[in-house]
Amino acid sequence: MKGLLWALCFVCFIPFLSLADEVDKGLPSDTSSKIKESARQLIQLGVEPDTVIKMTKSMISDSFTEQQIISGHELLVKAKNQNIDEESIINKLHEGIAKNVEAGNILQAMEKVRARYELANTYTQGMKTDEEQSKAMARQMAECMAAGMDKSSMNQIIEVLQQKTKNASRDEASKLNEKTLETTRTMARSGVNSKAIVEVMNSALKRNYNSGQMEKLGNTFLAQARGSYSASEVAMVYSDAIKNGATPDKLKNYLPSRIPSDGGFAGGGAPLAGGGIASGGAPPGPGGAPSAGGGIASGSAPPGAGGASSSGGGIGAASAPPAAGGMSTGTGGAPGGPAPGGPPGGGPGGPPGGEKK
Repeated sequence: MKGLLWALCFVCFIPFLSLADEVDKGLPSDTSSKIKESARQLIQLGVEPDTVIKMTKSMISDSFTEQQIISGHELLVKAKNQNIDEESIINKLHEGIAKNVEAGNILQAMEKVRARYELANTYTQGMKTDEEQSKAMARQMAECMAAGMDKSSMNQIIEVLQQKTKNASRDEASKLNEKTLETTRTMARSGVNSKAIVEVMNSALKRNYNSGQMEKLGNTFLAQARGSYSASEVAMVYSDAIKNGATPDKLKNYLPSRIPSDGGFAGGGAPLAGGGIASGGAPPGPGGAPSAGGGIASGSAPPGAGGASSSGGGIGAASAPPAAGGMSTGTGGAPGGPAPGGPPGGGPGGPPGGEKK
């Protein structure tokens, strides 16, 4: 009987011996017993041993004090007890170390991440989700807040989402939650302020946008926010358009084309900054020189006989006529021909043909 009891005790004690061995082997030999004990506690809560050892060694190498290392472990203990995924908190630690951030500031950043997830977890409690979906949503919400969404604005979007999904199936609710939060995160990361994001998202939800339309909204926003309009301008226009019944596939039509930043206009005749006139532009007057930089695009009046090239190169097809016998002075111009019915260059029709300069 005694032999059986000893055997049971030995079997029960094996995991602790193994745990002690992993920590002792993984950490430097001069690591304090308090740090080792703190690391073991974290492993017992379910954090992977390799993860605990790696983060602990990183803190030791970065000259964290004993108490700071234990505080880092305690943050993860708290997260595990709150059913918060510890990965994002650990990532914040390694990010701070890589950027040479002071240890105390790294711990503060880790705590902010944990607090965001704690708040996000409270938001998911009243929503139609299973455990895995709740974790995914909490991550999305935490990322929205990390991108700049304030708590009040986040709460407003969640409240409307809860109302919209109340009578939906779990699958439909999950998809709408996911795509709404994805688009919210996209807008926040683009620099749109919280109030404007709430206006857009809640307008879309009140207009009964489904998950597919929410995804389309986010994709269209991202494409246009990378163009000639700022993200905030796009959000403001979208908010008004959605309130007036616009569907996602029509939203892009509410933003008119803008002047390209490198010069030039749409058809209508204004000269481009880099030279030339866009198709449909009005020709220069008789004797007028083509724009600097080379050529006039098609659509202008044809050159007359003896027409010269523009400064920097030849005239494009169907360009405007210079004065009879007149020449440009830019490089690349060919010698002028005689004016119609008159003598060659040098006579009354004009001075001799221009030379390359």
